[in-house]
Amino acid sequence: MENRGLNRRWLQRRFEMLSTVKAEFNYEFRLDGSVSDATHAEFETEILNMYDALEHKKEHQVAKQTWEQFQMELIPQYCSQTRVVRNESVGHSGIKQTSEEVVLDRAPPQYLKEWFLGFVRILDDLGLNTSVKQGVESNDISHEDLDALLQLRNQQEAQEHANVD
Repeated sequence: MENRGLNRRWLQRRFEMLSTVKAEFNYEFRLDGSVSDATHAEFETEILNMYDALEHKKEHQVAKQTWEQFQMELIPQYCSQTRVVRNESVGHSGIKQTSEEVVLDRAPPQYLKEWFLGFVRILDDLGLNTSVKQGVESNDISHEDLDALLQLRNQQEAQEHANVD
C-alpha cells in the first residue's frame, strides 16, 4: 500500500510540473500569440514525461477511451522529433555544395493543450486528484481560474470571447 501512495504522490507532482509549464505556455501565448522555443520545449518535455508515467495505464478500462479520444499514442511521434535537412548551394567557385542540418520539429501548440486535457481526464478517471479547479470559492475569478474551468469543460474557445479583468 505504501508503494501505491508514493506512486500517487509522484504522479501528482508530475502533473503539478506539467500544469505549471502549461500556465507559462498560456501566459506567453496570450501576450503576443506566440511562445518562446524554451517554453514550447519545456511543455513538450513535460507532456512526454506524463506520457511515460501513464502509458502503462492506457489499457486500464477507465483510461482507455480517453487515451484513444485524445490520441495520446501520437505524443512520441510529434514531440521533439529530429530530422535531417539537406541544403544545396553553389559555392564561390560555382561548385554545388551539399550540407546536412539536424532540425527539431515541435508538436503544434493545440496538440499539446489537447494532450494536457487528456491527462487531466485520465488522472481524474483513475481517482487521482488534479489541481485543476472545478469551481471558484467567490465571485472573484482570475484568468487562470477561467482558463482551467473552461479547459476542464472542453470550452476553451469561450475564453476568447470572455471579458474578464
